[in-house]
Amino acid sequence: MGLSGGTDPNLHPDNPDATGPMVARTFSDRVVYSNTGIGHYSQSEIYATADALYFRNSSGPWGGLGGDLLKYDLASGTTSVELTSAGSFLAYDDATGTWYTGHENNRGVYSWNGSGWDLEFTYDNMAGSHMDGMEFVNGAMFVSDMTSDYILQATYNSGTGDWDKKNLFAYNDPTSTYVEGMGFGALDHFWVGAGYNLIEIGGGKLQQEVTVAEPASLMLMGLGLAGLGFATRRRRNG
Repeated sequence: MGLSGGTDPNLHPDNPDATGPMVARTFSDRVVYSNTGIGHYSQSEIYATADALYFRNSSGPWGGLGGDLLKYDLASGTTSVELTSAGSFLAYDDATGTWYTGHENNRGVYSWNGSGWDLEFTYDNMAGSHMDGMEFVNGAMFVSDMTSDYILQATYNSGTGDWDKKNLFAYNDPTSTYVEGMGFGALDHFWVGAGYNLIEIGGGKLQQEVTVAEPASLMLMGLGLAGLGFATRRRRNG
């Protein structure tokens, strides 16, 4: 993705103090990767890095944990097993090397302990149908629901060993349709799939929470299915 000029991530219609002018977004031609082992688009998010794609394989069920988490190396075109199971949604903490996952059957966030998944916390219905996206950004977890125009931010509390609900962000969905996955990357903004549309979310208080020292190298677009009470469980082990 490129810009025709200007890169200020705070300029956004959802930020009343800096709505624009936003420069035009230009998307480059798509690249098709075949025979990766990815399952149906409704069953697996794609987590992208500069050199690899991560996703649950085709044996993963709709809802629940299962099916290997695969790594597709962009340079070699080879696929290998990263973890022995995963849910439909993925997030990764670069600082600790921790994988997180979630799935459609409950609003829970799990962390990988080296051999299995630990439940970190759960959250309640955000006027949506079910969980449909998660991203770990700037030391915090962000989650969304299908059919809901909210993103919940949670941070780990080292004093209590639990996760605290920090913010609930509402965004403007001009399509008035369902959410199908969430990603984070370009312009330090979130990007939400809604039907056949792509919604860019950023600016204002949300931007203050997600802007990092170095801009993300690529957009991490989650493809999945799809909160406000909040319950904590445990901290990751590894």
